[in-house]
Amino acid sequence: MIVGTLLGLVVWAATRRGRDPLRGRLRWLAVAAGLLPVLVTVFYAVAGIIPALLAALTPDVFFMLWETRFVAPLVAGLASLALLTVPGPASSPIPFAAVARRTAFTYVGKGWLVTAVALIAVTVALSVAAGMASTVDEEGRYTMFSFNIGTFTVSTTIYGWHYSLPALALVLALAGCGWAALAFVARSPLSEPWEHQASTRRTRSRNIAVAITAALSLHLGLILGSLAGTSTLQGGMPTDSAGDITVQAPFAALTPLLSASSFVFAAVGIALWLSVTLTAVPVPGRVRRTTSALAS
Repeated sequence: MIVGTLLGLVVWAATRRGRDPLRGRLRWLAVAAGLLPVLVTVFYAVAGIIPALLAALTPDVFFMLWETRFVAPLVAGLASLALLTVPGPASSPIPFAAVARRTAFTYVGKGWLVTAVALIAVTVALSVAAGMASTVDEEGRYTMFSFNIGTFTVSTTIYGWHYSLPALALVLALAGCGWAALAFVARSPLSEPWEHQASTRRTRSRNIAVAITAALSLHLGLILGSLAGTSTLQGGMPTDSAGDITVQAPFAALTPLLSASSFVFAAVGIALWLSVTLTAVPVPGRVRRTTSALAS
């Protein structure tokens, strides 16, 4: 969380120059759209590590939090998109017609789109791989991973189909809603002077792309963290000739990489969501120039 916050501040400080600040209710919507997912993430993180809070939770509430931990960033991402898509104030008539055709991708950088597609591809690949490795638990849900050591079986939980299928449905919904949000922002009327509308649309479109990327990053971080925990599974059995034999999970060598990647993606997700909030912070020099232009 701390690393993500610092990273978000660094990214904002490095990229804030040259941007018109969001104004009016669009500014406060950006603040809410960035902070809401961060607060959700903090709540889930705190609920799992503070004993007093765990003791205060009823078994049903704790079970609900445990079952929804993978989809929470995606649901928060959808809520963030809804806030970022709220239209601005009604526009005044424009004295001329816009000739250029505006699509969902007119005002968003291609790098954000490539990043989102790459995250979706990695998420799908890991979800399918983990799902195929999962087995049923006592309740018939695909949540377990196991292997045999002689006549013994060792098992632990894994990001199986029980968790991945609902999450993949939400990933698809996030992508579809993101495209719709970008299209709406690109075409919706604005009350600002025509010469400033492109900058506002660009900032809003970037925020939408960043919110999608942040949700996918945090979700992927949770998947990698779960797989890191699964990869530590090991079991042993005594033998007459070779002594005790210890067998590890087939992907145990990936534990350090999975753990580090989980941390990185979680920090990046927090940083990106905070960068959405920080787009509401005005840049003094930019505000003066914008105010002068509006006054003239």
